[in-house]
Amino acid sequence: MARPREFEPMKALDAAMRLFWERGYEGAPVSALVEVMGVGRASLYSTFGDKEQLFIKSVRRYHARVIGPLLEPLFDKEAPGLEATSRVFAALIERLTDPEQPRGCLVCVASNDCPSAPRELARAISDVIADYEAGFYRALRRAQVGGALDMSHDPRQFAMLLTNTVQGMCVMARAETDARTLRDIAEANLSLLS
Repeated sequence: MARPREFEPMKALDAAMRLFWERGYEGAPVSALVEVMGVGRASLYSTFGDKEQLFIKSVRRYHARVIGPLLEPLFDKEAPGLEATSRVFAALIERLTDPEQPRGCLVCVASNDCPSAPRELARAISDVIADYEAGFYRALRRAQVGGALDMSHDPRQFAMLLTNTVQGMCVMARAETDARTLRDIAEANLSLLS
């Protein structure tokens, strides 16, 4: 009979996600992962695969647990588009400057840390970016339909611009840029929509 696991896989994955978020892929050796996850090496490998697979699972977990809730206002059909967009930027800045959270964004860390990323990691990263773009696009289309955004604006281009802004802000936050500077960047970009 198989021995039951002595750890909770999702809690262990959350611990790995946080370590990768703080230190990046190269800065998180397997020994440190084993320690923070509270698992033995054999359990880590049998449950999550190798370090690369664990990293990919961590990025996907980050997408589901951190990015998904952040983007909810953009996908809310009842939320006015420009207001939802502003709310997302405000929530992002709050998270980026929260002293209880690692600085920056795990997706930016993954993009910068793994320039020759395997296809599965590249797909996990692009899924997050696609969610940002899709969310901003939907919110901006709602703003156009509601008359709050000029119909001459291309919502797809603005969605790409805002997504790029988010990624830039995440990189800047990793360098400990203050909340006021991040708010100024967000406001400058949002003013382009008026």
